[in-house]
Amino acid sequence: MIPTYNRATLLERALRSALRECQPGDEIIVVDDGSTDDTARVAQGHGEPVRYLRTAHAGAGAAGGVG
Repeated sequence: MIPTYNRATLLERALRSALRECQPGDEIIVVDDGSTDDTARVAQGHGEPVRYLRTAHAGAGAAGGVG
């Protein structure tokens, strides 16, 4: 799981790294804590195995606890 808030540029790097390590059947879950930047576009642009979940902005502790 990758919790994030307004870090689209860093998310791209994190996803590329995680995707390099994925095996068949793996899933990467991005939990967006209500970002106002391009986070959704970056996450959704990768398709499977990336799953994008958006929550209302509640802080890092809340985003890290989803799932």
